[in-house]
Amino acid sequence: QATVNAFLLTSPQQTWFQLQRASSSDAKDTAAVVCAPPAAARAELAVGMPKAQRATIRVPATGQYFLHLGYCGPRQLDRLTASASFVNPTRDGRLVEHLPVEQAMLPHVYSAAALVYASLLLVWVAECWRRKERFEAWHLSIPALVLLKVAASGHAARYYASLSTTGRPSPAG
Repeated sequence: QATVNAFLLTSPQQTWFQLQRASSSDAKDTAAVVCAPPAAARAELAVGMPKAQRATIRVPATGQYFLHLGYCGPRQLDRLTASASFVNPTRDGRLVEHLPVEQAMLPHVYSAAALVYASLLLVWVAECWRRKERFEAWHLSIPALVLLKVAASGHAARYYASLSTTGRPSPAG
């Protein structure tokens, strides 16, 4: 039975892996690097099974990790489909976050952007109302564009909030 190995590499391990792979000229050396790099954690998945295989890799310590998939079977794979999801639980095991740390603040950033754009829209409308005797038709284009930015930022905030809580985008997103 052929297997695909999933490895979590720390940043120094990732650097080592890239250097070793680049310097390996022999196929045997390359296979050793690809099939068994030093890793913080690893999991094995059987290839060719009728049902999808799942693996859960527990992160041993807080830090930045790289996911590496290595296949070293007797024949070449035609296709390998994989997906990874991040789950960051609290110390008591409750689920907090599905987004990687680089994206965890995106729901808040886009929500803040929507509020800023909405505030600008209100200021513009108030200013147009204050100067209504000099109001021209083209003045409507600016609030229309800002309203589009409010909608786009709100949609992005909803999208990333759904990814954060469920790991999947919402059906409406």
